[in-house]
Amino acid sequence: MGPAEVEAFLTHLAVQGKVAASTQNQACSALLFLYKEVLGQPLPWLDNIEQAKRPQRLPVVLTHAEVKAVLSGLDGTHQLAANLLYEVSVLTPWTYPLSLSKRSDRIRIRLRSL
Repeated sequence: MGPAEVEAFLTHLAVQGKVAASTQNQACSALLFLYKEVLGQPLPWLDNIEQAKRPQRLPVVLTHAEVKAVLSGLDGTHQLAANLLYEVSVLTPWTYPLSLSKRSDRIRIRLRSL
């Protein structure tokens, strides 16, 4: 099996197999290792491989209305802690270190100055 067959196999994984990009990359690395380290025949760089599609990842950001809906669904100490954390994160421009610790039935939030 030469470079053309390896390229065809890796392209097949992406197109017909519809594998994740990380799976295709792992298969490519395994084949390169096999040929170089085990068989002693380094493969030339494989340029004609169709890459598997990486999923588009969007950041998880909630609107103000969505945050209010989530916070209103909480009650008691959970609501208090969530409201406090949300207000601190909105009002503080991420310049102060915030630490949250829970010991038995107490939650301690420490906002340290720089």
